[in-house]
Amino acid sequence: MTKVRNVVKEVCFLLFQVVKYLPPSDQCLRIGNWFRVLIARGVASHVGKGVVIEMGCHFHRDLVIGDYSGIGIRCKILGPVTLGRYVMMGPEVVIHTQNHRHDRVDVPMCQQGFEEARPVLIDDDVWLCERAIILPGVRIGRGSIIGAGAVVSKDVPAFSVVAGNPASVVKSRGMVTVNARGIQVVQARTRR
Repeated sequence: MTKVRNVVKEVCFLLFQVVKYLPPSDQCLRIGNWFRVLIARGVASHVGKGVVIEMGCHFHRDLVIGDYSGIGIRCKILGPVTLGRYVMMGPEVVIHTQNHRHDRVDVPMCQQGFEEARPVLIDDDVWLCERAIILPGVRIGRGSIIGAGAVVSKDVPAFSVVAGNPASVVKSRGMVTVNARGIQVVQARTRR
């Protein structure tokens, strides 16, 4: 049975290479998105309900997409990645989970192989803006915003706005406190 499942996944992966070029999700009655999500369910580890997968994207088989999340146009998700619920992803976002080895100087880097993959975890309600780059092993906290073109190499705290290269926290979206029961409570920032 496992062999049959692997063959089905391979066929779905090959089919996805064709359907990923169908029109974007806002055109042609969303039929492109419907086909991409249908086939992605046979390729990815998990695809939730209400997911949007835009044209031209590429992703790894170890992808988990939570409910109502989306993958933007021409995004590359390379390796094991978990997207929580309600994750928004702009165009051309790149998520890496692996680097080339480069620890030896007597062997060309292209012959040293790869480091072990370090999964990326993106919590619920995160917005990854256009051309953001997420590097291996990063966790992006709930409710965060990653600015356009940001290069994220370290974990991002919940409800943070980060920008730049390397990315750093530029502001907080709210105040997180812990109540008497140990439950995190988020209070929105007040406008002045």
